[in-house]
Amino acid sequence: MKRTRNISVSFSVAAGFVLFFLAAELLLRGLPAQRGIYAADPDPSWPVHRMVPNSEFRYSAGWNFGLVSTGHTNSHGYVAPFDYIPGSEAIVVLGDSYIESAMNPYEDSLQGQLPQLLPNALPVYNFGIAGSALPDYLGLAPYITRDFRPAWVVVLIGEGDFSEGYAQRPGHFVWADSPVVELVPDQERSPTTKLLRSLALTQYLRANLKLDFRGLLGRHGVPEEKPSGCTPAALEPEAGKLVDHYIERLSQAYGLPPDHIILAFDSESQRKALYGTRGDFASESPCPSVDDLALERLRERAREAGLQVLELSPLFASWYKSTGRRVDHSPVDWHWRREGHAIAATAIRDLMLQVDAASTDLTASTP
Repeated sequence: MKRTRNISVSFSVAAGFVLFFLAAELLLRGLPAQRGIYAADPDPSWPVHRMVPNSEFRYSAGWNFGLVSTGHTNSHGYVAPFDYIPGSEAIVVLGDSYIESAMNPYEDSLQGQLPQLLPNALPVYNFGIAGSALPDYLGLAPYITRDFRPAWVVVLIGEGDFSEGYAQRPGHFVWADSPVVELVPDQERSPTTKLLRSLALTQYLRANLKLDFRGLLGRHGVPEEKPSGCTPAALEPEAGKLVDHYIERLSQAYGLPPDHIILAFDSESQRKALYGTRGDFASESPCPSVDDLALERLRERAREAGLQVLELSPLFASWYKSTGRRVDHSPVDWHWRREGHAIAATAIRDLMLQVDAASTDLTASTP
């Protein structure tokens, strides 16, 4: 009798769980939870991580579905409302989730605004994908130059872009002794994985609530305890060589003169300091990390090599101080809003026009 009662209780608990799951799934399918932002399966012709091609997606942030935006991935698996034409000349834009810009309408993004700012503009092709880092921007070059003819390459570089290059992430490039970067093979997604990731409840937990196994155990979102004081970091010689070789190969990899490569630097930490109670702009970290040192060396080597270096933080600070409006979606999301993308696009446009004007002047003065 007792065993029968236990079975009955277990069945009731299981049935209750199933009913709760079904109710949550149906409810979330009717709410703007994030959907459709899925990684594509490996493709030998384009073995780099990207999103499922030719699909629609919806972005939202937080438990209460903020920043709802919808978009489209093209035949190459990148966010764009149009397909890229093989063999075409184009302005190439590279970066992580800031450039992917799934949280904004495409027309609000840097690549969406740049063509409107340039006279007789070439098409702008977005190859930004969330989770990318410095090695990806060099590693993508053979595939991009195989299919297209870059006229300019714009690379957005943010905090962590050097150190994240050591992470072994499937479908991404990592730092290597030779030849500078190498690809970590992507992984095939099983039918079970694809089914689970398509569930609204799964998407809500992972994308909106940012939960992982640690989060489910109650550890997600708990800030790590940081040591007091400041221990100065040092850039190891091998790391410095990686940065040097990276700059040496970047313009060659895209078949462009150095002044047609634009490295645009952004700092989320500086924006956080800017919006703080002090209200001032911190130009330097009081305790630079290895990543800070590597990116500073990257700037120096880029300038020496003739690449264009664009600092966005002072432009964002000037905008905020003059208007009182933020350039990002903070505190909900630290990715840029339309204004941030517009400031970056305008500065990039100005650099391009300056380089073109200097080139015209040089040609006119040559006997």
